Amino acid sequence: MSRERDWLRSIHPEAERSTVMSTTESTPSTAPFIVGDVVNIRSGGPLMTVTAVTDDEVTVSWFTRRAPDLQTATLPRAALMRAELGE
Repeated sequence: MSRERDWLRSIHPEAERSTVMSTTESTPSTAPFIVGDVVNIRSGGPLMTVTAVTDDEVTVSWFTRRAPDLQTATLPRAALMRAELGE
């Protein structure tokens, strides 16, 4: 994870979960996805971890009880939302 965070900082020096903001939005909940974010598909499904981000797509990975092997998919950004985690 340290290597991913170093890479992210090299392309976006202020890349921290609490400070990354979209140029058109003003709250962390609407900030762009970053590696390590926990997300859901807007229509439901398992919690997934963001493993890569491009301009239009987000790659996510997850486990489920039905499929205990690591699953990975690349999805359009619009299909995802940041998960509501009780902390």
